[in-house]
Amino acid sequence: MTKRNKNRLLAGVLTLVMVFSLCQVSLGQTAQVKAATTLQNPTMNGVVATWDCIYFGNYYQNSTTFKVPIKWRVLSVEGDDAFLLADKNLDVQPYNEEYAAVTWETCTLRKWLNGTFLDTAFTAEEQAAIKDTTVVNDDNPTYNTEGGPDTTDKVYLLSIAEASNPAYGFYHLFQLESSDTRVVKNTLLVADKVKTDTGSEPTNWWLRSPGTISQCAADIHHNGDGCGFGEAVSFELRVRPVLHLNLSETSLWQYAGKVSSNGDVDEPTPTVVPTSTPTAVPTAIPTAIPTAAPPATATPAATAAPSLSTGDTTPGVSDNDSNISKNSDNNLLSKVVLKAPKNKKGKKIVASWSAVKGAKGYQVQYAASRNFKKKSSVSTKKTTYTIKKLKKNKVYYIRVRAYDTNGAEKAYGAWSKIKKVKVKK
Repeated sequence: MTKRNKNRLLAGVLTLVMVFSLCQVSLGQTAQVKAATTLQNPTMNGVVATWDCIYFGNYYQNSTTFKVPIKWRVLSVEGDDAFLLADKNLDVQPYNEEYAAVTWETCTLRKWLNGTFLDTAFTAEEQAAIKDTTVVNDDNPTYNTEGGPDTTDKVYLLSIAEASNPAYGFYHLFQLESSDTRVVKNTLLVADKVKTDTGSEPTNWWLRSPGTISQCAADIHHNGDGCGFGEAVSFELRVRPVLHLNLSETSLWQYAGKVSSNGDVDEPTPTVVPTSTPTAVPTAIPTAIPTAAPPATATPAATAAPSLSTGDTTPGVSDNDSNISKNSDNNLLSKVVLKAPKNKKGKKIVASWSAVKGAKGYQVQYAASRNFKKKSSVSTKKTTYTIKKLKKNKVYYIRVRAYDTNGAEKAYGAWSKIKKVKVKK
C-alpha cells in the first residue's frame, strides 16, 4: 500500500469516528432535554397557579390560511397520561345549534369537537395519541339539572367540578367567584370573530355541565367567575377544549415552558444539538399507540361544590351575566319570525320580520348555500333589511335572529327558520 493510500484510509477512519461521536453527543443531549422537561402537575403560590405547557397539534389561530401549533396547559400528569386544557379560546361555537333541551351527550358542540375540530387540528398519528376518555357528566350541583349519561370522547370540555378543582390549578369556589386561574385570552382569529362594535372582546367560554335548565349550559365569565346558571345553548361562546394525551409519543409534542395565572409566561430556551454535516443523525419513528388501551376517566373533584344562592331568579337568565339576553319580562329573547323575502329590481332582496320584544337589534345572515358556508352577516335595529349587489339567477338563503346588549357584549336569541329566494331581476 502506497503512502498516499494509507493517508486516505486514515482520513476515512477519522471521519467515521467523528460521525459516531457526534451521534452520541446528539443522542445524549436529547436525553438531557427530555429529562429536563419532565412535565409536572400545577403548583400554587398563594392565589397564583402555574402550569407546565406543551405544543401539540395545529389549528387556525392567527388567520384562516395557516395553522400554528396549539399550546396546552397541563392540568395533571399520571405516568404517560397528561390531561390538557387549551391555553387560549380556539374557536366560537354554540353549545347546540338550536335552542332546545340537550345534554353533553346530545349537543352539537360535542359532535363538532370530535369531528370537525379533531380532524382539523390533528393528524391521524396525533389522533391515535389522544386517549378515548370516559367523561363523567354529573348533574348541575345547585339546580340538579340532569347531566345525561357518561360519554366516551377524545376531545371535550371541562365540567363545573373540574373547573373548580385545585389539583388542576383552579380556585376552589365556583359560582360567581372571580379568579385569574380561570381567565383566558382569545386567539387573534377568535378575537376578530367576537369583537363588538365598541371594540371589546368577550372571552366567556363553555363548560360541558348543564345550567339551571336543560336549555342552558354552564360557562366561565371574562373575569374567571363561574356561571352555574348558564347561557342559552344556542348562544355562540368561546371553545376551550380538553383532552388526554399519551406522552410516550414524544415525537408528537414539544415542551412549551410555563404560564401562570398572574400573566407570567416562561418560554423554554431552545437547545442547539450539534449534528454532523453532511451526515444526518437517523431519527426513529415511533409506532402508533395500540387502540386496545383502556380509556382514561375524567373524575370530578372530590371536594363538594359550595352552596349557591337560590334567590329570586328566572330560569335561563343570570343576575350577573353579560351574555344572557332577556326582555322586559325577564325571558330569553323569542325566535324571530321571518317573512317570505322578496326579490326587488336591481338584484336586491328585501327581508322583513316581526319585532321581538326586548330586542335591541337583529342580525341578518345570507348565503348562497343552505349550510351558510361563506355567509355574510349584517346588523340592523330595524325589522327590515335590503340585501344588495347580489348575483342574478342565484338562490339565496336567509335567516335572522334578535340580539340584546348588556354592556359592550351582544347576546343572541335563536335563529329564525331559513327562507330562500331566487334573484330573477
